[in-house]
Amino acid sequence: MPKLRITGNEGIAYGAKDAGVGIVTGYPGLPSTSVIETLVKITSPDETYIQWSANEKVALEIAFGASIAGKRALVSQKMVGMNVCLDSLMVINLLGTGGGLVLAVGDVPGAISSGNEQDTRILGSFAEVPVLEPSSPKEGWEMTKTAFDISEKFSIPVVIRYIREYSQATEEVLLNPAIRKTQHTRVHGQKRKWSIVQAKLRVKAHKELHLKNSKIAEYFCNSPFNIIQGQGEVGIITSGFTYTKVREVLEKLQNSDHVSLFKLGTVYPLPERLVVDFLRKKQKIAIFEEVEPFLEDKIREIASRYNINVPIYGKRTGHMSSEGEFMKHQIWKTLSTLLSDKEEKLPIENEEEPPKKRMGFCPGCPYEIYFDVLKEVIQALNIPYPVIIGEPGCIVYLGLPPYKMLDVKVSLGSSIGVATGLALSRTKKEEIIAVVGDSAFFHSEVSSLINASHSGANILVFILYNHTTGITGCQPHAGTGYNARGEKVDVIKIEKLCKASKVDFVYLVKGKDRQKVKQILSEALKNQGLRVIIFDEPCPCLANKMIKIPR
Repeated sequence: MPKLRITGNEGIAYGAKDAGVGIVTGYPGLPSTSVIETLVKITSPDETYIQWSANEKVALEIAFGASIAGKRALVSQKMVGMNVCLDSLMVINLLGTGGGLVLAVGDVPGAISSGNEQDTRILGSFAEVPVLEPSSPKEGWEMTKTAFDISEKFSIPVVIRYIREYSQATEEVLLNPAIRKTQHTRVHGQKRKWSIVQAKLRVKAHKELHLKNSKIAEYFCNSPFNIIQGQGEVGIITSGFTYTKVREVLEKLQNSDHVSLFKLGTVYPLPERLVVDFLRKKQKIAIFEEVEPFLEDKIREIASRYNINVPIYGKRTGHMSSEGEFMKHQIWKTLSTLLSDKEEKLPIENEEEPPKKRMGFCPGCPYEIYFDVLKEVIQALNIPYPVIIGEPGCIVYLGLPPYKMLDVKVSLGSSIGVATGLALSRTKKEEIIAVVGDSAFFHSEVSSLINASHSGANILVFILYNHTTGITGCQPHAGTGYNARGEKVDVIKIEKLCKASKVDFVYLVKGKDRQKVKQILSEALKNQGLRVIIFDEPCPCLANKMIKIPR
């Protein structure tokens, strides 16, 4: 079989396919989106059921249902999606798994295309589930297959954490088409119950989880993903794609023969026996990682517990940045200083900078018309500018020229909740507008709308119904009329959900009719209470994907 050049995300997708994954769920978001998009291309509907779920919590719960039925399941999401599904993960970790259950989570050091740069390793360890981190597309392929095996061997969910640079990296890989199927049978007829009702049994399950992780830590001591290279007296510990960058710098460094490089592929629970042995043989240790000092803190704790007094350099000592991506020139500066007590000139040129984001709405975007008309109506009515609450997605471009109208942005699904709190707390008369994308509405704004209705909130809600999850590459949702494989499905009507939530003022505006938009906006701004306007016009990017929108 010829070699195939694949990206990091494709490595995870091919690994899941080769592992015999039966169900794949997730919610789109860079850098994770192409994992599911690749699986759509390389699997058949008979082979694997694939779904863009309403949100990450729903995605995990569907995957868990598949797991207890004996199927292997993959959940794909970006790191902030872990926040959404954590509620269920914190119980599933106690209940265990049947078929392998793997969560592939993409992190964004540097906060490029993301509202923050949170570190999934911390949430994985908080949930007390194994966390693996691939350093290359080939290792991602192998690690994903192994993750399903670990999940089934220890009856526990497994997280594969990777960073943006890994997702985009490419490598030629000789893919083995052999599929490793799960041996689990269906749950029907088994005595095991997937619930823990009594408190004392939940405490017992928590203790069992701790014992399970102790066994996994020892199991990881024999993992092929943990590699030590070199015999130098200076020890460098790193993991994932950060290892790839450190290794490339070391190859150009004159004093690299003094270095021993320890690559961790299993970052939680740490293979403690390997770590202790490594620390005892070194004169000093440097730890490179993105973003938080996760490994550093845990390795310092291990060194203290075993009375190992080796100096450890990292983020806590100020030798490495605690924010953003590690660029090669930063790695070079730190390594050259640690190895020779002086900074050497960097021979690496033309280091790639993070790609610049598109700054503004796409040509032909209907959002521009809606907000141009909003400004006209505000001036015509001679009223103060409203406070506008937005959320991640194309709405963020409202904060840029020529609009500069975005006052608050928190997280996906937060607009209506924040607007409600503001409305219930303010005495000023200016309007409060919550701007919601259609994908975000189905993600988590439905419950916020119900709460706003129940609270009697005096807010105006714009639902921008562009028939897709636009900013992440036009993935479907419950209101699009098609699924992940492009098959036609029923459309969930947003206006019916709004009316069922006891919202009296609900208007659906189709197309780009400026006069109609002006008329509805004028009426809405003259009224009080909870009002919803649904602006229904497909995203122009859908035309490039040749997707027909049900009307």
